[in-house]
Amino acid sequence: METVASTNINYSKFSNRLDLKYLTAILNSTLVTFWLRHKGKMQGHLYQVDKEPLLAIPIFSAPLDQQKPLIRLVDQILAAKAKNTDVDLSKWEREIDQLVYKLYDLAPKEIAIIEEAKRAK
Repeated sequence: METVASTNINYSKFSNRLDLKYLTAILNSTLVTFWLRHKGKMQGHLYQVDKEPLLAIPIFSAPLDQQKPLIRLVDQILAAKAKNTDVDLSKWEREIDQLVYKLYDLAPKEIAIIEEAKRAK
């Protein structure tokens, strides 16, 4: 096993107003992947997620009722992975992406750009 980097990250900026599963869904979304590819640093084909780019990610601070659908999807993913580590997560990932696009009020053209970048990688 090779370790590329090791960093302690402080999430206290978000922890008092956002559920950590909501934050997990946002940080693992295609939108944030797109953002990191264009605003973060890369080490080869891997993201170099240092403190500055991580803290600069625009996290939408949604009220709990808007967080709940993403939290439920993360719970479903965790339950499925607990049963089968090789489970296909693509359905849930697409649902998360659609909810995130809606939270960030992205236009169809913006979503198309992000989705095209995802297919091209």
